[in-house]
Amino acid sequence: MHSPLRISMKRVWNWVHIAVHHYPHGYWRQDLWLAALYLAKNPFRVSRDFWDRETEARGKRTLTGDGAGGDPAGAANTGYTPDPHTYGETPLPTMERIAARAGWTRDDVIYDLGCGRGTTTFFLEHLTKARVTGIDRVPVFVARGNGLARRLGLDRIAFLDADLLAVDYRNATALYYYGTCAHDFYIQLLIGHLAGQLRPGTKIATVTYPLTNYRPDLFTLESSERLDFLWGESEVYFQRFDPERGASVDRPGRDLSRYPQTAEEAEDAGDADP
Repeated sequence: MHSPLRISMKRVWNWVHIAVHHYPHGYWRQDLWLAALYLAKNPFRVSRDFWDRETEARGKRTLTGDGAGGDPAGAANTGYTPDPHTYGETPLPTMERIAARAGWTRDDVIYDLGCGRGTTTFFLEHLTKARVTGIDRVPVFVARGNGLARRLGLDRIAFLDADLLAVDYRNATALYYYGTCAHDFYIQLLIGHLAGQLRPGTKIATVTYPLTNYRPDLFTLESSERLDFLWGESEVYFQRFDPERGASVDRPGRDLSRYPQTAEEAEDAGDADP
């Protein structure tokens, strides 16, 4: 984990890189507007406040026997809420490298899973000219993202307020998932949902782990590269949905029996950590 000073220096370097290479091509509008929208309250605080409220509301629903009722629009009934103090964004120079390595082009339909305030969503549309949909459970991010896209006349961008398990991915040709802190049981559910919808050949980039660790029969791992994030370096995996050929790596699927399988088990495991 990098020190706060080093993280600040990397933020400045990343901004300089993007300003030099992409502002002359019009990206300054998206970048500066996004910064202005979160001057009063940064994205981390927006995310933390929403998930604190959602966690409290879920606890009250459990006590009153209301189940998952009252979840945000489109939320799947998983009983899962992420750590409210976890929020991260992929640095745009790193996102530039990911898009190039993944081979995403203007002909793709890209889904940005867990997009946050939409920094990578807007950048991917600028970079590739593809249709890009950002998905997040925080309503403020979605409302501001859609509002900014309309203001700037970017009709190839859309944001959805939905659980990742409730989204229709049948028109997707590419996915980006920065789900480093997601519980294993949730990743299993997500893979099961994707497997019923994705078309063969869909290009997927994931951070920290490949999906072949979970289902080597559904994905082909094509390559990986160690790339720079604000908190340090991490491996990014490039794979395709390939249910007929299966994985190209000689390894069994991940033994998930020792991982939490439900939201309650995940919370119990977290409480037991030192």
